[in-house]
Amino acid sequence: SGAGDEELAVEAVQGGAQDYLVKDYVNHHLLTRSLRYAIERKRSDEALRESEERLGLAMTAASEAIWEYRPSRGFVRWIKSNSGVPEAQPQSVSSPDLWDNRIHAEDRERIHLGFSAALEGQALSWSDEYRFRGANGEFTHINDRAEIVRDSSGKVTRVVGAMLDVTSLKHTEAALQESNRKLHQLSRDLLH
Repeated sequence: SGAGDEELAVEAVQGGAQDYLVKDYVNHHLLTRSLRYAIERKRSDEALRESEERLGLAMTAASEAIWEYRPSRGFVRWIKSNSGVPEAQPQSVSSPDLWDNRIHAEDRERIHLGFSAALEGQALSWSDEYRFRGANGEFTHINDRAEIVRDSSGKVTRVVGAMLDVTSLKHTEAALQESNRKLHQLSRDLLH
């Protein structure tokens, strides 16, 4: 900032600046400290970007979507990958109805009761399978798992979960059951 212009410096920090130096008070130590902090922030930002990239790649490889729920605000964050479930969720959306509106009507009450029971009890995790509407409007089968974070009094502070698209597994399971049914029928016919 300009010489003695502390008010401008405070406004800059409130507007998002990380640090400021006042010309009349700059010395070698302050300048060194400010540069060291800037370098550390850059390193931290790069490490965070790499971590987010790794998470995105892992989610894409696993066809998973990661979500976060806060009791006070509902679903506050959805991180998507490029296949399976994730295309159904916008990233970083805060909407209590986002999850609810996509659950198949026949599954909705069961899922709500199970999720609520886990939050109201002392559970540290929750999981279930249900049908979930994707971005294309079609329902997929989801295996949803979550870790429940509680404070020292046992109150839920947040829930972080992962949704895995198991539609192809469900189709394979149904085909196997049909094949077994036909095999049993063929066995009965042969015995007669």
